This record gives sequence, C-alpha cells and structure tokens, in this order.
Amino acid sequence: MKTLLKNEGDVAKTMDQIVEERKSISLDPEVALLSINTICRKANELYRGSVTNMLIDATEPARALAVHRRAEYAYDQLKAGASLEEVVKYFDQERIERAESYAGKLFSAMTGEDVTVKIRKLEGGARRESKLAHKYWSFDPNIDLTVTMGDSVAEMDGFVHDIVVKATLKGECEDVAWAIPFAAAVVSELALNACSSLNMVVPAGVASVLKLGTPKEVANIVENAAFLSRAIPGGKVSCERVGNLALRIASYEE
Repeated sequence: MKTLLKNEGDVAKTMDQIVEERKSISLDPEVALLSINTICRKANELYRGSVTNMLIDATEPARALAVHRRAEYAYDQLKAGASLEEVVKYFDQERIERAESYAGKLFSAMTGEDVTVKIRKLEGGARRESKLAHKYWSFDPNIDLTVTMGDSVAEMDGFVHDIVVKATLKGECEDVAWAIPFAAAVVSELALNACSSLNMVVPAGVASVLKLGTPKEVANIVENAAFLSRAIPGGKVSCERVGNLALRIASYEE
C-alpha cells in the first residue's frame, strides 16, 4: 500500500517493484510469491480492494509458471516411465536445494564471506514416538545440517531439538553459536513449506489424468513420497480433490 502511494497510484510500476523485492530477499522467491498470491486470494473472499487485486496480478505470473513447470515435468517423467514417487521426491529435493542456494547467496552478501547451509538429514520423530510426529516432520523436526562461513565449519546434528535448546536455555554450544542464525533461517523456511502444496497436488493431478491410479490411490502415494511437503496433515485430502478435478477437466466435452 505504501509503495502504491509512493508511486502515485502507478500499479504496473508497483507490481514490478514488489516482485523484484521479494526475489532479492527471499530464501525461496517462488514460494514467497505463491504465498502472497494465496493470502490475497483469501483476503479477496472477504473484501475486494485495490491492494489485494494488485498483489494477485503481480504474483499471478509466478503462480502460473510454478504450476506449469511442475505439470510439464511430471507429465514428461511419468510418460517416460518414472514412478510417481520419484517425481514427488524430485520436487521436494529441489525445494531444499533452492532454499540452500538462495541462503548461500543472501548470507554471503550480508557477511562478505562465502556462506553455505547444507541440510544433511530432515525427518520427523526427533523425540516423540507417535505416528503423527514421525509422519509429519514439522511437529518434531529431526534435522542435521552443516553451516560454513569462510574457513569456519559448524556441524550441527539434532539442530532443532538439541543444539537450539542447549544454546538458548543452557548457554552451551558456544563453538557453533555463530552458525545458529543462518541455520535457523533455512530450517524455518522449510518448516513452513506446507504453505504451498504444489509439489504434491500438481503431480497428483497429472497422475490421476494419466490413470496411474484412482485419485485416492494417487493421493496416498504422493503423501508418502513427499518427505518435505508432508510437513503437516492435509496434503492427502488436497491431492485427492485436485485429482478428481483434473479428471473432470480432462474428460469435459462441450
């Protein structure tokens, strides 16, 4: 809103500035733009306004590209004989690598030194034995990672449930304290990954149209394969709904 006022109501200029700003400071620009799009669509359900309309228009290209590239890749790979599990895991691994890559660029620019953040393990059930904690990793993250800055290297196993707890509550882990903010930013980014379910619903829709199973069967396969996007419950329901919709769209005739 402030940018729109500053630009004296120039919507096109404001849209470009917002998109470029998100691209330059986000650990994953694609997800940042998708999130704006989703939030503003929800806001428009309550009250349509010039700001939400502008933000939807600004981020719609990123949304369209995100859906298209996933659908195209999923279709090509599935038609070539790849399994649905392989396709879903590819998208989730890509998401991790993209966050690592952008984190390295941003943190290196901030510090003036070469910074890297590498996730070595990401799963659930760090401390709890419940099926929920093991299946949906955001409830109890078990994460190992490595942060480097110049010649300094911090190997942090059990980052969330061990390192952070010791450092903040007990004043321990002083040798890796410098690396915790870098790691926390990336872990937080990935823990909120479920804000965008495209890595799950798009392959589910394509697989349903290709008749690789019923939408319900496909949804089960996708949820089990989505080791990152399966951060919280709800993905399977969305996958089945999108699969059914995709079938209706593919079979529609005038």
